[in-house]
Amino acid sequence: MTGHHDRWTTGLLLAGALCLAAGTPAPSAEKATASASSTIPIAVPGAFFRDLPSAIAKTLTGPLKKLVETQTGFGAEIVLGDGHEDLARLLEENKVQLAVMHGFEYAWIKDKHPALKPLLLAVGEPRQIRAYLVTAADSPAKSIQDLAGKTLVVPPLCKQHTLLFLDRQCRECGKKLTDHFGQMKTAAEVEEALDDAVFGRAGAALVDEEAFDWYQRRRASKFAKLKVVAESGTFPATVVVYREGGLSETALRRIRDGMTAAARSTEGKALLTVCHIAAFEVVPKDYEGELTAIRKTYPPPEALEK
Repeated sequence: MTGHHDRWTTGLLLAGALCLAAGTPAPSAEKATASASSTIPIAVPGAFFRDLPSAIAKTLTGPLKKLVETQTGFGAEIVLGDGHEDLARLLEENKVQLAVMHGFEYAWIKDKHPALKPLLLAVGEPRQIRAYLVTAADSPAKSIQDLAGKTLVVPPLCKQHTLLFLDRQCRECGKKLTDHFGQMKTAAEVEEALDDAVFGRAGAALVDEEAFDWYQRRRASKFAKLKVVAESGTFPATVVVYREGGLSETALRRIRDGMTAAARSTEGKALLTVCHIAAFEVVPKDYEGELTAIRKTYPPPEALEK
């Protein structure tokens, strides 16, 4: 599928936008410092880079580096973390001053780390963040239970919220995602994943809102041969988190104002388009409610083990 294969996750692109330079290896968390007031260490989950060759990841940081430097005047260095708990630790220990998280990950850690606050949201196009489990329209499957033992196909760089959604659905059937399906394979591109479902080469395909919307608009005849077996609710947007006291109010305002202004300038808008981010936005008043709702629907992983 030309073009869509290069549409990385919103979180990955946001992470790239805060990288210092294309081709610069990410420093370890232990070496991250904030000694230079003009350079800010920013943590990103390693999961954002799942299935992404390092050479491509480095190449992507070029226009994204230009975006953050043009909009804020700050330099930045990226620190790869192991997950949301690790990112929270890095913030608390002042080894980084900003961290990029999925909205649901921030919902999981915010009560345990009340000093960690949301600074900005990264909004994609389409705006809604959902997951869809689809199969051929003529398939007898009417539910996830009916797909037990079948082959599940996912696109490259399968987004974390889609896997979270399907794993929780499978757990309601009494199994983990990897146990419920007979095989889980990764397609070469998004269109191939959906084609596999349409033509019965796989029992089902798992995709996000962006891929679902693209296929509906650009491959209408094939889209008509799909049916949705399960659909998630809306997930909260990817968020940039800071620790109270970690950065001055002046610096926070400079970052917030600069990044939210990107969509209003010719250069910023062009760079956002390359990054496939619609806009950086201030955190809305109802974001807290979104976090509460998503935590209720998707409790943190440790809660499932109790």
